Amino acid sequence: MLKMGLTAMIAVMLSAFFAVLTPLTANALYNNGQFAKVNPYKPPPPHPGNFPAALSAGKFLIASRTLKDPRFAQTVILILDYGQGGATGVIINRPTNIKLSDALPHAAEFHGLSYTVYIGGPVMPNGMTALIRSSEQIHGAARVFGDVHVSPSLDAIKGIIGKNTRTLRFFAGYAGWGPRQLDGEVARGGWHVLPADAETVFTMSPAEVWSRLMLILNATN
Repeated sequence: MLKMGLTAMIAVMLSAFFAVLTPLTANALYNNGQFAKVNPYKPPPPHPGNFPAALSAGKFLIASRTLKDPRFAQTVILILDYGQGGATGVIINRPTNIKLSDALPHAAEFHGLSYTVYIGGPVMPNGMTALIRSSEQIHGAARVFGDVHVSPSLDAIKGIIGKNTRTLRFFAGYAGWGPRQLDGEVARGGWHVLPADAETVFTMSPAEVWSRLMLILNATN
């Protein structure tokens, strides 16, 4: 396990050689309408009432039907880090039409491979991170839950890359919340919370993720 927290790790990734998208790619995300170029969402401050106890790394946030912000409507977010300092996560069901080899032309390891770039969230969309599925601990990566790890390091994925595209997901940007901000949004009904599973992250069609998890929620309520 890495010594730094995941929130700090995400901040580090934004300045890493591997993690920076080309300006052309960032503009393409905006121009294709896949990433709304609007002011950062500022929800009302959380009320001091009952806060959910279920929030933690390795949980899914499923956008409620009442959540209308276009950047989060019908999204599912995997929480990467949750604590007193806030929370971070990535949207797992927003693929783009941009390939990683085009987004990172300076990284020869990706040339000729068909990895899709996903929109991870509205925070720092020119930064990138990877989710990796592996039964073994990966140097340079931190475990999120089960056999799912997160890393901003190109070296961490060199041993996996090209073997199975379903074991890797790449995300531009991330979702972030300040202290207790996410708690308040969940308490107000903006998000539903479920335990995460690797099949949903890596195997299920992104177009089906939100609706299938909503069916699970409806069946359990």
